Amino acid sequence: MTRSTDPGTAHTGYADYRDTVASSFRSAYDAHRDRWTDDPVAAGITDFAVAAVRRHRPGAPYPDPAVRLLDIGAGRGHQSAVLAERLGADVTAVDLLPVADATAPRRGRVRHVVGDFLDLAPADGRYDVLLDNGCLHHQRPEDWARFVAHGRRLLADDGLWVLCTFLSPGPEVAFHDQADGRHNVWFTPDDLQELFTTAGLVRVDETVLDRRFAARGFDLAYLLQTFVVGGAG
Repeated sequence: MTRSTDPGTAHTGYADYRDTVASSFRSAYDAHRDRWTDDPVAAGITDFAVAAVRRHRPGAPYPDPAVRLLDIGAGRGHQSAVLAERLGADVTAVDLLPVADATAPRRGRVRHVVGDFLDLAPADGRYDVLLDNGCLHHQRPEDWARFVAHGRRLLADDGLWVLCTFLSPGPEVAFHDQADGRHNVWFTPDDLQELFTTAGLVRVDETVLDRRFAARGFDLAYLLQTFVVGGAG
């Protein structure tokens, strides 16, 4: 990694950067440039998440309303609704912006929360599953450690974290900031494993999904991983 990830600087300027991220995504939604919402590739991410949950809870019946799933950076909430329906789960969908417009699922339920993931508290119980489909790779490096540590605190002791990030085409993390100030970080599997292991999570599965368009001269790909709570945390 080529930028500081010192958690001691994590709170400095965070609110301003959060506003930058919100403004960036607000512009995309307002202009209907949120191609990630219903991109066919999103179905592959959903399939990966559903399969991961079923493997992690092999004895559970589905639909299973006992599954509490936290979807962070849920955007319009379309994926949240599909997950609720396919798993029968109780989904909390969190986003910085009030842009949710998904049709209510036929089974399971979705509760939309407008706010910052880092402001959530496990006061009403912890989650069985945390889905991060594209949040971590927009965070500042100095916030990575507390971002993952906070997610760990929100998970149950046998919880599952499903992660989707941009995959670096090289051996190191690559930083590709947007003109509006929003970070786009392309991670390596090893750097993510180190980050999550430090927070007390163990990697159990991994695959790569072609994003199907070119960026920065490379064919962009998603790195999909799952981590379970375990070890020191």
